[in-house]
Amino acid sequence: MKIYLNGVEYKTYRKILLNLGVRLGCINYEYIWARTPRFDLEEECAGFEELIATPGSMMGFGLLDYRDWLNNYADYFSFALAPYDLEDCSVKILPYNRGHEYYITYSTLQKPFARQKYKKAVEAGDIIHGVESEEPFMASINSGLWMRGKGGVISHFDKRKTMIIHTDRYTRTAFARELVVEGYELDLNKIKREEWKEVAKLNCIAWKKYQDYMECI
Repeated sequence: MKIYLNGVEYKTYRKILLNLGVRLGCINYEYIWARTPRFDLEEECAGFEELIATPGSMMGFGLLDYRDWLNNYADYFSFALAPYDLEDCSVKILPYNRGHEYYITYSTLQKPFARQKYKKAVEAGDIIHGVESEEPFMASINSGLWMRGKGGVISHFDKRKTMIIHTDRYTRTAFARELVVEGYELDLNKIKREEWKEVAKLNCIAWKKYQDYMECI
């Protein structure tokens, strides 16, 4: 499974991702459209090995702008998400829940018998991408959980090779100590003070380890 980490469009998060050697990233076009229209993907994202894109909440008029933006940077994207196929788009589009290669969301999976349905679909040949959701049968996912340290979310890639999400803030120092012993550079005092950039770095390290592991199994 490939895990693409969200936040590439945001300078501070992008710096954390690149400094830690994250190779697979996901860009939210809505943020660029609203905040950084002069965003130069070629210049800012050269350190990523593979990128995907999502339109964010721009499900209406903004999709034409999204398509044009994708065409401008087509060589940089493996695929992009959109609610439906975009005509004349040079990037492979994964539409929502249709065809044989598509994406589904967390809410999609909450419907009765949904997991069994999609598991059987994959066994029959479908390729499914999960948006902020993960199931063993998915080929890839994108996630922004690592950025949510300000909300008290702590990510831990444990010894069982699984990603565990904690909301107990007192666990973050213990996890940070583990990573320091492994050789990662983290400021424990900043972690204790809950400085969000350092907490985001802590979470990103966990997701980077998980990303590398899941891509190899």
